[in-house]
Amino acid sequence: SVCLDMDGHRTIAVSNFQDALAEASRRSFDIAFLDLRLGAANGMDLIPALLSSAPWLKIIVITAYASIDTAVEAIRRGATDYIPKPFTPAIQRVLDLARQVADSDATVLIRGESGTGKGVLARAIHAWSKRTAKPLGVVSCPSLPSDLLESELFGHVKGAFTGAVRDNPGRIAACEGGTLLLDEIGDLPLSLQPKLLRFIQDREYERVGDYRPRTADVRLLAATNVDLELAVKEGRFRGDLFYRLNVVQLEMPPLRERQEDIVALAEHLLVFFGKTHHRSFHGFTEDAKDALRQYPWPGNLRELRNTVERATILARGHDIGVEHLPENIAGFGSIPRMAEPLTLQDVEERHIRRVLAISKTLQEAADALGIDQATLWRKRKQYGI
Repeated sequence: SVCLDMDGHRTIAVSNFQDALAEASRRSFDIAFLDLRLGAANGMDLIPALLSSAPWLKIIVITAYASIDTAVEAIRRGATDYIPKPFTPAIQRVLDLARQVADSDATVLIRGESGTGKGVLARAIHAWSKRTAKPLGVVSCPSLPSDLLESELFGHVKGAFTGAVRDNPGRIAACEGGTLLLDEIGDLPLSLQPKLLRFIQDREYERVGDYRPRTADVRLLAATNVDLELAVKEGRFRGDLFYRLNVVQLEMPPLRERQEDIVALAEHLLVFFGKTHHRSFHGFTEDAKDALRQYPWPGNLRELRNTVERATILARGHDIGVEHLPENIAGFGSIPRMAEPLTLQDVEERHIRRVLAISKTLQEAADALGIDQATLWRKRKQYGI
């Protein structure tokens, strides 16, 4: 509000649900900035209440990235836009570009490690697009063998193969007018790649067992956690299909590259799971915050979400400490203040645990520690790692 006041705008700040409604009934406002965290009240419910009394009001939702699904739901309820917090450059650039391309029909390739939120971003792009009232379908490419995946995508006619006892329109037809996300597109079998390429180019396809060409108006999104350029070089992925998919590329940064976000995201999840489990928490202890910041999060947001939910279940008080975190994460916290100093054995164990947590293979960990794999094996056995 200070920035708006300095620009010559008249602003009023309120801190709760009731005061917001009271002010909206007394005065005419052009815009409202709404934080969805309003203590015991749900800020989401305030959106329709405000619009009921002032249909012209533009509502800007303030939300954390971890609750991007909530931001999408807020826009569906009538909010005009959202501002993500914390305001970090890496994720802000991705979200800004996603908003820009959402209303086009361009194919979007979303890349990033497992658990970074690629599916969440895809659902947001659909919700921000002009196709939001139409279906959003998701097909996981590694989940089915080639023949069943073809039927899942394009459909089949009765009798096309053993077990085809009735017509199946397929996922493309089911998403008519909407959006289809092809998850883990790098695992799409080579035999299906020309058929997908044909659909992208001509919006034309055929059901299994039926040679009559069909067309569909479906916007395609694709997600992958593999290096598609390498897959093209190795002959596992068609180059022409890759270029057709890669019209707009969005890269979801791994959590370890967003260290400034981690505690804020964890605190937001703590509030969410606290409400889910009917608990109230003050927050994380400083040692727990240190552990969250220093841990490399190979499972990204998915791992962080699971970690916080586990902590809310285990904690008996109102604070989340390192003792409520998984052992491999807790080891990254500050060295506890002890009456006696740590022994060399304690220091060695902690260091080995940390190196193992950030190494992709045992050989990589052994090289980082300056020992051979046999010695590392003995140390792991000694410390029960």
